[in-house]
Amino acid sequence: STQSTGELETDINTIFVENGLEFGSFTPEMLKSIPDHRPDNPWKPDINEIKNRKDLRNLMVFSIDPQGSQDIDDALSVRMTPNNTIEIGVHIADVSYFLAEDSLLDFEAQARSTSVYLSDRRIDMLPPVLSEQVCSLR
Repeated sequence: STQSTGELETDINTIFVENGLEFGSFTPEMLKSIPDHRPDNPWKPDINEIKNRKDLRNLMVFSIDPQGSQDIDDALSVRMTPNNTIEIGVHIADVSYFLAEDSLLDFEAQARSTSVYLSDRRIDMLPPVLSEQVCSLR
């Protein structure tokens, strides 16, 4: 049998409450700690931060996230090394760089602990500006 939308919402909310899952919106106070990123003013990494990291932008990296994903944050690379062995790289977006320890957003992310995927929605652990844009491996 099919359920009405109202019943489905009630069932989903019940499952979330029974399992201690957080599903509210991110508050403006939480969002204060993340970078300003807009089409007319995109966030760019600090040049000193780039110098402190291993720059892998020359590698061919491909996502292992499923088609249609908004948060492209898991990827692999494959290359032949100079000594003729194959190197497989595992690449995961570094969202921790943007989460100040003990900030409101840090506590919220800890409470959520993961993104939750349902057939008709996704409940993010982090604000979309991080998961879909700034930290995306696009």
